[in-house]
Amino acid sequence: MAAEASGLPKLYARLILNHSDGERDVTGEVYVQYSYDFEKKRAAEVWVFILDQQIVSCESPKDIPSLDELRERVKQSGLI
Repeated sequence: MAAEASGLPKLYARLILNHSDGERDVTGEVYVQYSYDFEKKRAAEVWVFILDQQIVSCESPKDIPSLDELRERVKQSGLI
């Protein structure tokens, strides 16, 4: 499931997967030292919420919520 499908910004998915953002400039590599720890932690918390509490805990595959339901539950959880 794409991060955007759960309501997470695309940046959070790139960060948690340690993907490059495609910006290879001196300013971005040398001067910008922010590590996005808060955003990475929040993305991991959203994935735990979705996987553990919404999908894995289902008694059968038919009980797995749709993407729209998952988005709404993530919003209601206050994680994003």
